[in-house]
Amino acid sequence: MNEFKEKDILKWIENLETTDEPQLPFYKKWWEELKFNINYWWNHSIIYPTRSFKKGISNLWKWRKIIWKDRWWDYYYLLEMLRFKLRDMEEHWGRDTHYVNDYKEKDVLKDLIADLEWMLDDDNEFKDGYNEEYKKRSKRFFSRLDRHHRKFWD
Repeated sequence: MNEFKEKDILKWIENLETTDEPQLPFYKKWWEELKFNINYWWNHSIIYPTRSFKKGISNLWKWRKIIWKDRWWDYYYLLEMLRFKLRDMEEHWGRDTHYVNDYKEKDVLKDLIADLEWMLDDDNEFKDGYNEEYKKRSKRFFSRLDRHHRKFWD
């Protein structure tokens, strides 16, 4: 019977030597878990929903003019919404993004916005070769958007 206890004690000592974490008494472990759970509950039940609600209200206010002008029967309004969204993303790009080479994507955003603004500009309709230029720019716009759209939503 003493042999059994000595083996257990040796295993326990080996486990103590291999673990880097200090062994906390039961009440301290319980207290740490309780603090973690309260912090988790507070953030996920109070803080995040409150921030989300405030951000939603600010987004509604920011998009109010675009949404008010929206009509279902014309693609112009769809392009107008896309331009607004791309401009908003370009404004925050590089400042609020968090990955390497995000400045390259900002250049792509600028080019997309330039093509989209040309397509939405009504004065260009009266120029010679408008249809060919529109086809060229819209093809370039949508192909670049298709290639890069996953990088814009990180």
